[in-house]
Amino acid sequence: MSLQPPPPESASRLRALFERAEFEPQALKKTIGANEATSKKKNNQALLLHRTAELTPLNTLLRWFLIGVPVEKPRAEATLTSAEIDDLEACGLIEAGDDGYTSSVLVSPYEGFLLAADRLTELESGENAEAVLMVNRTTWRLGQFMLREPVNSTFDLGAGCGALSLLAARHSKEVVATDLNPRAVQFARFNAALNGVTNIECIVGDSWEPVAGRRFDRIVSNPPFFISPSSRSMFSDNPFDLDEFCRRLVRQAGEYLEPGGVYQMVFEWAEVEGEPWQDRLTEWVDGTGCDAWIAKGYSLTSDRYAHQRITEKAVDPAQLDDIFGEWQSYFDARGVVAIHGGVLALKRRPGPNWIQIGELPAGLSDAGEAVRRRLDSLDYAHSVATDEELLQSRPMLSDAAELAQRLRLEDGGWKIVGMQLELRDGLPDKLPADPSVLGLLSALDGKRTLADIVMAVAERAERDRAQVAAECVRLIRALAMRGFVTDGKSAATPAR
Repeated sequence: MSLQPPPPESASRLRALFERAEFEPQALKKTIGANEATSKKKNNQALLLHRTAELTPLNTLLRWFLIGVPVEKPRAEATLTSAEIDDLEACGLIEAGDDGYTSSVLVSPYEGFLLAADRLTELESGENAEAVLMVNRTTWRLGQFMLREPVNSTFDLGAGCGALSLLAARHSKEVVATDLNPRAVQFARFNAALNGVTNIECIVGDSWEPVAGRRFDRIVSNPPFFISPSSRSMFSDNPFDLDEFCRRLVRQAGEYLEPGGVYQMVFEWAEVEGEPWQDRLTEWVDGTGCDAWIAKGYSLTSDRYAHQRITEKAVDPAQLDDIFGEWQSYFDARGVVAIHGGVLALKRRPGPNWIQIGELPAGLSDAGEAVRRRLDSLDYAHSVATDEELLQSRPMLSDAAELAQRLRLEDGGWKIVGMQLELRDGLPDKLPADPSVLGLLSALDGKRTLADIVMAVAERAERDRAQVAAECVRLIRALAMRGFVTDGKSAATPAR
């Protein structure tokens, strides 16, 4: 790779070029389709060349950076200025040759940034163990899950091309980005310079070793988590047996967090026959000094997982049976019946720690604020150990909560036939609601104690206070476990 981080003035001109060409997600989708790049598996190069035939700056950039074909000099010079071509060539994004100008990298837009990485065809081939992954589904998932509050320091462990480091740089005074792969660190440095970001320190190193003795307010990690019989690609394959690499990261993360600091990771784990998968994860976090929230997003049987991971690469069909047999023998020997994937958040906190394991709500999107609310709500649910403590707390309904009703026309009027409480934020959720609890829900303003609310509800309904209290306590605990309710006192305190 011959990329050279561009100096500030050149980087600014390059960003202006991509902006002028409208090199952004909506324009790319309109021109070549969603998630399109030249792929051996899709065999789509001819289609993409057809869609970029018109002489425009965008099509020239697409042919270099997503389709991966040379652009003849007359075409390049008809769509870009000589100064723009010089800037692209000076930093190594393109190279002049006999067939015109060529590029060896993929460039894609991501949340207002430009990200350079290795081509999809190179990743599919599996021939380069040090290939650097572009922004993909797991990058997106962790980026959406990330807390984005202002902090002093963030550590991006296994930074790859630096996408998450760039996101973190927007709300962190300093970011440390590390990767075992020197090529990945080269890409991360280049991408920081290309985007004019100066508060990222890029370091080559394994796991926690580059930051020994340091602590951070936030740590994010999209590690190589594929569970496979051999480690062929640094960006994807877990280097230890089964899910041991991710387990080690979780077990050690608390040592590198400031008090109140949060570690967030996207990962996969194995389910072994005879052992509930929840028990496996409980062992990972027990004794780490951190609260843990784990949300499972998907599950695959071991054979389906093996087939999916193998066919993600351009495997010779003649070798498919042998490779699949190798994977399945590996899983069978270890009793693996399924692979699960999801996200995890650890928060360093003294005292008895809690662990919450559940399902990741469908519709994850821009969830930073929602993740903070969920952590606060789980703190609330687990910190009020007794009913009396809960009655003396001041529960507050999330400002993202809405009440939805279903009505049916009967006898010339509308009759309520269903009602549910919905959480409309980056982690959407919904619970059935009974009309009898509407008065309670409307009183959850974070100012009154639950005991005072119970008394008012009991008097208004002319019911026994103890019975109402027991029902309200159960409801508040259930709402807090799902993110609908927090402690009014803690919610009024700004996050660190």
